[in-house]
Amino acid sequence: MFIGLGAGQLSRIHCTRLAGEKADNWWLRYHPKVIAFDFKKSAKRAEKSNAIDLYLLTPKERKLHLATLSGVALSSDAFLPFPDNIHRAHQSGVDYVADPSGSVTRSGSDTSS
Repeated sequence: MFIGLGAGQLSRIHCTRLAGEKADNWWLRYHPKVIAFDFKKSAKRAEKSNAIDLYLLTPKERKLHLATLSGVALSSDAFLPFPDNIHRAHQSGVDYVADPSGSVTRSGSDTSS
C-alpha cells in the first residue's frame, strides 16, 4: 500500500520530503491517542486530519511515535545520486530502497547491422 507519494516535483529532495511527510501523517493516524479519540460521526476526513495535526498530539508525542515507523520501502523512477534522499526517507521509516540508478548509455557509434 502507498502511504506517501511525491510526484511532479522538479527537485528530487522535495519529492522525497513530500512523500515522507505524507507517510509520517499516515503513521500518526495509528498513534494510540488518536485511535482512542472519539470523533463525532459527522466529522469529515479533513476535519479529523486537522484535529490530529493541530490538537491531539504534542510535538514530543509526534516525535516519539514517528520514531517507531519502520519497514517502509521507497521506490523511485528517478536517479538518486546523493545520500540526502536516503537520509530523509529513513526519517520516515524507510528501510528498503528500489532505485533504477539512472540511465545506461553506450559510448561510440552504433555498429549493429
